Amino acid sequence: MRSPTRQKYCVPVIATAVGGVPELVENGVHGLLIAPGDTAALASDILTLSRDPALREKLGTALRDRTAKEFSLSAMALREKEICRAVLAPRRELVIAGAYGCGNRGDELMLEKSSARWARRRAGMRGHGALAPAKGNGAPV
Repeated sequence: MRSPTRQKYCVPVIATAVGGVPELVENGVHGLLIAPGDTAALASDILTLSRDPALREKLGTALRDRTAKEFSLSAMALREKEICRAVLAPRRELVIAGAYGCGNRGDELMLEKSSARWARRRAGMRGHGALAPAKGNGAPV
């Protein structure tokens, strides 16, 4: 049997499927989701939960377990630490995004400048000469 303290955190939810709520509450697993303004669904779900103690227990426990696992202070701190490591880690690759080759001269000029800078930096790291650009777009080979 559950302790009363632990039990009080096992509350089933009925929530509207807006914003980040569906990321936390999977309908029928961690709670019940309804469309905003759907009062008929809200009334139906309230009746469903009021008549089914096993469902209330199941949904409430699943939501409590998920929040404890994925949204606890330690889990959030670990995620923040991973983000900081990823942001601060030295990069050894080049990522270029844009509409290259589509007549967008501004993006193509940025690609040419970036790829030339990347080639010089790469050549300096290896002690080799500059990399030859590919035909047409200035990207390194």
